[in-house]
Amino acid sequence: MTLITRRFVQTRNILKLTSLRFHSTNEMVDSTLAKSLFPKLEDVKQQDMTPLNNSVVNRGKYFVGRSETGNLPVYTEYLGGGNKVVTEIKKIRGDPVQLKIDLQERLPFIDKKNWRVVAVSNKIVVKGNYCSEIKKVLSTTF
Repeated sequence: MTLITRRFVQTRNILKLTSLRFHSTNEMVDSTLAKSLFPKLEDVKQQDMTPLNNSVVNRGKYFVGRSETGNLPVYTEYLGGGNKVVTEIKKIRGDPVQLKIDLQERLPFIDKKNWRVVAVSNKIVVKGNYCSEIKKVLSTTF
């Protein structure tokens, strides 16, 4: 049975986690935790890395999913007690920035400063009530 104990070594105000392993033969092996967790940089190949949702691989490609009933995920939100109206486009997979650019081309009457991409939740927010116009463009063009 292997007994693992950990000790902290403080060097120049940096804590370094070092593990000491005692084997059944009472042989002590000293190893750093980082060596066992991460491979060397030279050993990592490009095909081993998985791209994130909005990476270079997905740039320019997008898809707007539908709800369970087949409707487009375009909603009108009333914020600030109903004083501020925004339109949200949700369920975007791929590149939401490219979708915003394509929608701006097809809806030139909406001012470009009113468009905003929320990358964390993968949605587009437009100031104003443009729900029907955006749904019409998404259903016919995309």
